[in-house]
Amino acid sequence: MVPLARLGNSRAQPYVLNFPLTRLMRFVHQIVVAALMVLPIHAGLTAQTNDGIAVVPRPQSVTRGRGSFALTARTTIWADKADSAVARRFARSLSVATGFDLPVRVGSGSGKRIVFRRAAARDTSLGTEGYRLDVNPSVVTVTASTPAGAFYATQTIRQLLPPAIFRSATVAGTEWNIPVVTIEDRPRFRWRGAHLDVGRHFMPKEFVKKYIDLLALHKMTSFHWHLTEDQGWRIEIK
Repeated sequence: MVPLARLGNSRAQPYVLNFPLTRLMRFVHQIVVAALMVLPIHAGLTAQTNDGIAVVPRPQSVTRGRGSFALTARTTIWADKADSAVARRFARSLSVATGFDLPVRVGSGSGKRIVFRRAAARDTSLGTEGYRLDVNPSVVTVTASTPAGAFYATQTIRQLLPPAIFRSATVAGTEWNIPVVTIEDRPRFRWRGAHLDVGRHFMPKEFVKKYIDLLALHKMTSFHWHLTEDQGWRIEIK
């Protein structure tokens, strides 16, 4: 089991997959989402709330408001120093589909903006992986106690955007709107992972990297990688 934090994904996740790998990735994405849905379904819950907010896994608390935040090329991302790396990674993940080169600045500012800030030291409600996301028409605020919580908040924001945000090429003519909402979430389980067996079934490097990105998108923390078997040995030996 390999923690995701120890595996280096690409900087902007701009994977270009050639046929038939693209079809295979669609299938794997469906499998990952289906697996994540099993527990909520048996608990009598779904990933979509009554207000139409669809986030997987389903957050602990979702309150829908009116209106939306419009993400444009003029949007600025502000962060404190501790979360600046998460903010820069978030900006890169948005740039592929939107074509926006969003500036990331340390400090605070005004105007249309996305703000990362640390929870107060006395606020223990979020834990080490939780976050609070407040979206209003002018400001998106991410509050977390650690970079992990801030990162998971960015994955929620990506899911709130139009599905085209996951395209690996710029999508022209799309309105990148985030619904006004307040979300608070923290994981129920510390170990959250998925398995990939390349010992019996070989998978190219690009596939494995994309698979890890999909796990991170759905807030999983561990990648169980089956590398060896009597049918195959996937570690190069020199």
